[in-house]
Order: sequence, then structure tokens, then C-alpha cells
Amino acid sequence: MKAVEYLVELANKYLIGEIDAKSFTEKFESYFYETEEAIYDYDKKIYNVLDNIREAIAYYESDANIREKTKYLIGDDELNHKVKINLEKLKNISIKTA
Repeated sequence: MKAVEYLVELANKYLIGEIDAKSFTEKFESYFYETEEAIYDYDKKIYNVLDNIREAIAYYESDANIREKTKYLIGDDELNHKVKINLEKLKNISIKTA
């Protein structure tokens, strides 16, 4: 599915440093919301993994001062970690459903 492929490609570009966190979070979240119903209908397991990334993005804050005041927010390292973990989960799902 093209929507899934695009979101995975976006996440990979972020992980290798091809795009910065701000660009990644904006593009991923926007596109996910545009296509989430189609992704859910396509495969609920894939949707859940991509939604985990979207949720991490919702808690992402680049400004350390703001993160310090609001403890539930995450920074670059944690966002990167959550994206990696979920991409690995997605690979396992894709292998099982292929």
C-alpha cells in the first residue's frame, strides 16, 4: 500500500538523517491523519504500529526547556528510539503477512 510505503520511507529518511525531526514529525503526522482510515482498513496490525509512531510524535518536543517543565514530553533520542523499534515491528508484521 502506497500510504504505508510513504510513511515507512519518511521514517527511514528521518533515522538516517536525510530529514530533520521537525520535517519528519510534520509530514508523518499530516499524512498519517489523511490516510489513517485506509491504512486501518488495509491492515490493523500495520495501522497500530504506525499509530505508535504517530503517538510518539505527539509527545515529541525539540525544546529541552519545555520538556523539563512537562515531564511526559520526549526529545530527539527517545523519538528516534521509538521510530526504530516500531519500524522493526513493522518488518516482522510484513514478513508474517507476506
